[in-house]
Amino acid sequence: MRWGGGIELELLYQKDPCVRIRKTFWFKHMYTVLKTGGKQYHVNLGRFLDVERLVCNEGDVLHLDGWSIQPEGEVLPAKIVAVSLGEIKSKKVIIFKKKRRHNYRRKRGHRQILTRVRIESVEV
Repeated sequence: MRWGGGIELELLYQKDPCVRIRKTFWFKHMYTVLKTGGKQYHVNLGRFLDVERLVCNEGDVLHLDGWSIQPEGEVLPAKIVAVSLGEIKSKKVIIFKKKRRHNYRRKRGHRQILTRVRIESVEV
């Protein structure tokens, strides 16, 4: 038994012509997608997300844009309201460069600064 309607996720990438992903996704309820910082996130009410750094203070209310996919396969614009919970650092990424036989080795670390948000409401 399938859950509601099916839609190909290629509809989400219409504005990015270089991205071609086709996947049929079956779902029962509304499916909302938030795009920020060049990434897309699946959004639910009350969910905590770590997104690319946003210019805001702790406790600020953020009004973000996204898409809502209905079970009938309809794609509608959505308004997402989130609250900033402050900035955090991601896990450390080690960058190691080496050229063999030339005594060249460089080791460097990087931690990306992220903003943690909590989703307060989703309006279609």
